[in-house]
Amino acid sequence: MIRNLIFILCACLLLVGCAVYRPDIQQGNIYTPRMINRLHRGMTPFEVKHIMGNPVLENTFADQRMNYVYTFKPGKGKMTQKRVTLTFKRNRLVAIQKG
Repeated sequence: MIRNLIFILCACLLLVGCAVYRPDIQQGNIYTPRMINRLHRGMTPFEVKHIMGNPVLENTFADQRMNYVYTFKPGKGKMTQKRVTLTFKRNRLVAIQKG
């Protein structure tokens, strides 16, 4: 009887402890301002991918555009999102939009 009560009490304490911890969640492309500063107009998609890596979001209908998205959700806090959209024309970088 007492063993069962101790077991149930320990199980409840373990379950309560699991509900408190919330891990930080990072998703998407991790990029730095230094990486963005290395980009310039006239670069090819290959050169951009060499600096930034492959974009997580690839739009098959707009193949002249690369979207790099990064989201961070701290365990206790609001989610933040960074986005860089690179536009190409004739396989050359023509625009860099941060947002």
